[in-house]
Amino acid sequence: MTAASAPARSTAMDANIDKGKLQAVIRRAAELYAAESDPHELLSETEVVRIGEELGLPARLVRQALYELPDDRARRATAGWLDQIYGTALANCSRVVPGDTGTVFDRLEEYLTTREYLQPRRRQGDTGLFEPAGDAISTMARALVRPAGRYHVARASSVILTVRPIEPGTTHVRLTINLSDRRRSVIIVSLIGGGTLGIVVGTGIFALIATIGPSFSFTPLLAGVGGLAGFGLTLAGTISASASRFRRALQRARFEVAGLLDRLQRGDRLDPPSAPWWRRMRRLPRT
Repeated sequence: MTAASAPARSTAMDANIDKGKLQAVIRRAAELYAAESDPHELLSETEVVRIGEELGLPARLVRQALYELPDDRARRATAGWLDQIYGTALANCSRVVPGDTGTVFDRLEEYLTTREYLQPRRRQGDTGLFEPAGDAISTMARALVRPAGRYHVARASSVILTVRPIEPGTTHVRLTINLSDRRRSVIIVSLIGGGTLGIVVGTGIFALIATIGPSFSFTPLLAGVGGLAGFGLTLAGTISASASRFRRALQRARFEVAGLLDRLQRGDRLDPPSAPWWRRMRRLPRT
């Protein structure tokens, strides 16, 4: 084989690598790099972007992938067994939107404070923390304008807004709402309600078996087992039903956050669409 033929064969091999193969190569290269490097080594954002560019990946896509990594708060929010049953208390969504970080942050801050009745608690760099405003007027407005069944952002324990630049004129936005207070209430109500109902059901089963059961020596034991089974099944059913309701509420909260960022991405007004009856009233001809 001549030296001149080697580059030609290399070029032919490169021509056969499609996007699917490219993804596999990059994924495998990342696995090999992780196996050879120190697992405790920390890389800066600049270093990650530089490595991606060396692999031929656009910097904006590397930054977007970096910003969309799972949040550590979400992993910590599912630490206990109750969390595994009821699910995480965090609902988040991210988008890449037009505009610089300052403009995007100010626009969302204006919406959260004036339409969702939140108040800023902390601003640190590109991240802001918001909580429900506790004054009487905001509380009353939140109850009237933001019904609990439809709006979840206004009643979140906290809202975290993070904006980061992707490239000039483009911003990555991440909005995370924390429903931990609502989840805690659901857990307490389900445990108390399920436990109380379980005692009633278990006692009824115990009394029923003890009264109409055969007069054998093991009848009290059988009644006790039946009562405990009735208590356990009732409590488990109540917990399962409440967990299912909270998960549905969490999903609706995700839809609400996603809708807000969709409107921001399109450049629309950030307010949710008006109710159908109100939109119809506005279209009626005026006399």
